[in-house]
Amino acid sequence: ASGGNPVTIKPNRKGILTMKRWITGCLALLLALTLGPITTAATYIFRNLLRGEPIFFFSDIRYVIKRNLSQSIILGIIDCAFTALLTYNIVFAYLNGSLFTSGIVMWGNIVLAILYLLMRPYLYTMLVTFELSTFKLFKNALIFAVIGAKRNIPALLGAAVIILLNYLLIGLFLPSGITLPLVITVGAVWYIMIYAAYPKIKEIMIDPYYKSDAGNENSESEAE
Repeated sequence: ASGGNPVTIKPNRKGILTMKRWITGCLALLLALTLGPITTAATYIFRNLLRGEPIFFFSDIRYVIKRNLSQSIILGIIDCAFTALLTYNIVFAYLNGSLFTSGIVMWGNIVLAILYLLMRPYLYTMLVTFELSTFKLFKNALIFAVIGAKRNIPALLGAAVIILLNYLLIGLFLPSGITLPLVITVGAVWYIMIYAAYPKIKEIMIDPYYKSDAGNENSESEAE
């Protein structure tokens, strides 16, 4: 018995793959359900900073998430779906880049991805500022992404520079540099995008409302 071959236990590869897929699916679902509320809270804080309003960090976060919970979750799920779809299309077309049509598809999706990146800050800023349906949020965000190009494109380039610097710093200061995206980069990039988006929303949607309201008050006082 002692001279027999040793027993080898083969790993269950199917079980490992199933576990990895299950974990990946759970993380993707968690991201889809939390991205909207987290981004909504950050947008509300940054918008109030731009307005010069006092910030009460935890109470503001509780207030804005409670007020916009259902719509922010829906927006976050759509956000994740659009981002995943565009990323998949770009990568798939790139890996099949030998075909002429694949190149067209890839660059078309890159243009759509840039347009959607410009829309995102308008989506969440309007969500915390107005009571609009999700369809109107996307419709208005598309319009703002186009008419606000003079502010949006420089902001996007600035965000890209920050991301590039972050990438370089991670390489220089491993492993502590890995914490930069969690502590600084994400917030800095999103603040730049909100900084570009909010003034255009204020100009087009907020200021005319107060001007018309003031005009109505003046006409009423003159009538009296």
